[in-house]
Amino acid sequence: MTINRFIRSTLRHSKLIILLTLALTVFLGIQAGKIGIDTDVNTLMTQRNSRILRIREQIGVETETRYYLFVSIRGRDLYNLNILGTFEDTIDAILDIPEITAALTPFNFVFFESQGRRIIPATISPTGRAPKTAEDLALFEKRVKANALSENFVVADGGRILTAVFTNEPADDHERFMNAFREAVAPLEEVTTVYFTGEVPFQERISQLLSKDFSVLLILAGIAMLTIFWLSFRSLRAVILPIMVVMIGAVWCLGVMAMLGFPITVVTVIIPSMILTIGSSYTIHVLNEYFRSARISGTEKNQWLADSVEHVIRTVILAALTTMISFLSLLFTTLRPLQEFGLSIGLGILFCGVLALFFLPAVFSLIGPPRDQHRERVTHGILTKSAAIMGQWAARRRLLTAGIFLLLFAGFLVCYPLIRHQSDYFAYFPSNDRIIKDARFINKNSGGSQTFNITLSAPGGQKNHFLNPEVLETVDRFETVLGAHPSVTNTLSFNGILKNMNRTLTNSPGLPESRGLILLLGRYFRMIPNEKISLGQEASIINDEASSITIYLKVAEAETYSIMGENDMRRFLDFIDAETELAFGESLDVYLWGNSMLLLDSSRTIKRDQLRSTIISITLGMVISWIFFRSAVFGVMVLIPLLSGIFFYFIILFISGIPLDMTTILVTNVTVGVGLDDAVHFILQYRKQRMLQPCRLALSSSLRITGRPIVLTTLSLVAGLLMLCFAGFKPVVFFGFLIAGTLFSTMVGTIIFIPAAIIFHETFRETLRGRGRLM
Repeated sequence: MTINRFIRSTLRHSKLIILLTLALTVFLGIQAGKIGIDTDVNTLMTQRNSRILRIREQIGVETETRYYLFVSIRGRDLYNLNILGTFEDTIDAILDIPEITAALTPFNFVFFESQGRRIIPATISPTGRAPKTAEDLALFEKRVKANALSENFVVADGGRILTAVFTNEPADDHERFMNAFREAVAPLEEVTTVYFTGEVPFQERISQLLSKDFSVLLILAGIAMLTIFWLSFRSLRAVILPIMVVMIGAVWCLGVMAMLGFPITVVTVIIPSMILTIGSSYTIHVLNEYFRSARISGTEKNQWLADSVEHVIRTVILAALTTMISFLSLLFTTLRPLQEFGLSIGLGILFCGVLALFFLPAVFSLIGPPRDQHRERVTHGILTKSAAIMGQWAARRRLLTAGIFLLLFAGFLVCYPLIRHQSDYFAYFPSNDRIIKDARFINKNSGGSQTFNITLSAPGGQKNHFLNPEVLETVDRFETVLGAHPSVTNTLSFNGILKNMNRTLTNSPGLPESRGLILLLGRYFRMIPNEKISLGQEASIINDEASSITIYLKVAEAETYSIMGENDMRRFLDFIDAETELAFGESLDVYLWGNSMLLLDSSRTIKRDQLRSTIISITLGMVISWIFFRSAVFGVMVLIPLLSGIFFYFIILFISGIPLDMTTILVTNVTVGVGLDDAVHFILQYRKQRMLQPCRLALSSSLRITGRPIVLTTLSLVAGLLMLCFAGFKPVVFFGFLIAGTLFSTMVGTIIFIPAAIIFHETFRETLRGRGRLM
């Protein structure tokens, strides 16, 4: 009675509740308009672990994330003054972009030439810039085609491809950056074929897709739910008011995100659509009870309204609480975007639950009661009958139902080890997208920006260790094996430069044989600033004491020249480990680093965090249900449809070939959060009915009362989430398809598996009682 009086007292202040809700919506709506978009594909990179700490302490590498911009030109007639002059002008214009820090080009690339018995560094173009005379042009073309160091880096395909490589700082305004870049490149595209790629072009393309998806998916999700609500209730109030509730909840969530400084990312872009779909389930519970109990519990309007809200308040509170806990468990992860996703959507669920219990009844109190035909549709409609038939069938065929559950479990055990994992963000874009075509072209011909670096250090920091001919010969054999690997597109090392210098001075193709010549060439090499060779990489090719060298590798997927996926990278890492052990044993300290290792670290972290948060959310959901029901049996029973949904999810992953990645890995968290709702609703009603009648009659009554809202909430969720399949960004498409299918299977599990489990439980109890009487 206390709850009922509280609800009636809030209904007496309905106008105030509505005005406060609208005022808060206006304020947070203004804040939501200020929310930013973060398109950096490196946001899910691990920033701290034992490997990262080790390379920071031992070799001084502070960051493995570097930002590059590549511009390549291709043609059979590149060697004319007009094209090369335009290329130089384009390079100068790009260097004027504030974020650009340096450039390595075919014109300023350093090589070595001999003058008598001396060797001096020089640039491929005599002036370090584009040739201006026919004589300089001829010399430039000759050096380009004869220079082994620049091959497959700034030069490729026998000189028919030239590439300028730029380093840049992260761009706060990628649209401004790319506008300036396109303006710089436009004249070059008029005279030759141009390819470009880099982090900022990818960020701009992601931003375009996210901006489009953000608005389109919101509209499509709203249309889908409007359709479901109309077909289910055939009442205007049942269409407009629920959409109003979830839209307000989404606005509040975005407003709070903006105030907390949380941007829209490749992960959080799905939050508004998720809130619209998940939040609608709470309004459906209230709506269903509103239509079902209209004018029954009394003639006074606020009384039957209060009664209808009281009937569902425990369901909504427990469902919202378990859902929030599931998402808030992501706060225990180590990646900030996942933490922001969990906190944001958890708050959105809280807002929708509060609005469904207070704002929605407040609006109902100001409008007329529903018609009798609406109540009839709720109590005797096709959804109500269908759910009751399915549940009763499962209860009668409980052994068969148990067999279906065990079959799902067996399918999960078989499929789970075979599921692919993916960290290749090329796969997220349409294959015919220019940015993908250009990136693959540049990866193939200029190495690209996926790095795998190997730093070798002498034991105890022994000085001049890597000026020893025997040591360099061992390293050279190791590098030869590395270079032959199909995933290695480019190699830069002290040995490679040393062999080039030796060939220039002595016409010998290999490493210098004498230590004296190695020392001499090493001194010449130190005349060149590090950034002229390796574009400012943090570990030098050879350090000042010659106690450490770094081999820089560019890698790509061997057949498509995409980013190497996790499985390929693990195999490559196993190859590196085996070869370093074979070549060096314990004689050298080996450090592996680069953005390839960061991708691998991040994949491990995401999977570990996902497993941790899933276990936490399942455990807390079970404990809360246990406390709420005051029964360990029912606390465990709510997990049955949840587990069946998760089993189904991994089976579908395997069958469809969809990989686990940064968004699909979140499906289990969403399933835990949302999948518990239906089970909680059903068991709450069953326990209420069980106090009034025998088990099977209580089951039948519970199915008739809860079946419709359970099916309806799931249909609303599925319809809204399937709209994610219209996204332009593939991870969002996969997420929508998988979560829609998983939640539908969870709903079916609630209607089928829980009635069967209840019959098993009741039969077991009766058996124990019978034994007790016999004793």
